[in-house]
Amino acid sequence: MTPNAIVTLPDEALKVGILSRHLLPQLVILNAALTLGLPKPITAATGMDAFIHSLESYISTKANPVSDMFAMESMRLIGAHIVEAYEHGDSVKAREAI
Repeated sequence: MTPNAIVTLPDEALKVGILSRHLLPQLVILNAALTLGLPKPITAATGMDAFIHSLESYISTKANPVSDMFAMESMRLIGAHIVEAYEHGDSVKAREAI
């Protein structure tokens, strides 16, 4: 989780970033079952978005050995399961991994 939000203003063809500690949740619940049945294009796009965020974390100038470990594991899990999640949208195992 990050304290960032992006707001799109289509009338102005603009994206605005908002940064605030108030955007950080106290609790996060991840439930892969909520993603079952997502259309294939959404699965592919969100899976690749997650992969790119992990890659950005790994190559960041603020990276450290701990963040590198999490980034590498995230990329490994996504890379190993994105095709299965795409092809078999009802695979809870694949969805939990990505």
